[in-house]
Amino acid sequence: MFKKILCAISILFFSVCVFAQTPDKVVQSVVDQMLSKLKTEQDAIKTDSNRLVQIVNEVIMPHTDIVQTSKGVLAKHWRELTPAQQLAFEKEFEQLLIRTYAVSFRAYQSQEIVIVETRYNPSNANRAEVRTLIKESGKPNLPVNYRFLKEPDGSWKVYDINVDNVSLVSSFRSQIGGAITRDGFDKMLVTMQTKNKEKF
Repeated sequence: MFKKILCAISILFFSVCVFAQTPDKVVQSVVDQMLSKLKTEQDAIKTDSNRLVQIVNEVIMPHTDIVQTSKGVLAKHWRELTPAQQLAFEKEFEQLLIRTYAVSFRAYQSQEIVIVETRYNPSNANRAEVRTLIKESGKPNLPVNYRFLKEPDGSWKVYDINVDNVSLVSSFRSQIGGAITRDGFDKMLVTMQTKNKEKF
């Protein structure tokens, strides 16, 4: 189930340039481009993990607000860090996401993705949520909701993902925040750096 969730995350980030598009159009473009990419590069994706990393780094991460996501993950700890520490965390957390998304490509099994609706925050026009369903024959539909933030340049970027009522940011916050409380920020960062260098 976890691999399927990660696969769904990757699918909905994979895109060509989507500036000035509404969040639901971003999602639709992502779905179309991902399905095409999986078909044309399936051999390379299966055999070369470096290719997976390249794909994620080039076409997924540009549509992620890594700063906002990092702030959400660290929560209260963010304010306790120096600017240098914040930047170091952003760098390593981005690599962690890249690896997470790359691994998920291997789990794709042709699930169908349906856009249900887009909800704009009534009190903040720069925030929106795209609600989708992951459909697979013989299994219950899996709700996956993408939370978008409108950037100053007019593009929409994802800052959190809610999978079956579980927030990705909250999940990372629990893991990383717990490590900071237990071991301190510097030790947590070293552990993350070591993990990011491991082969997968």
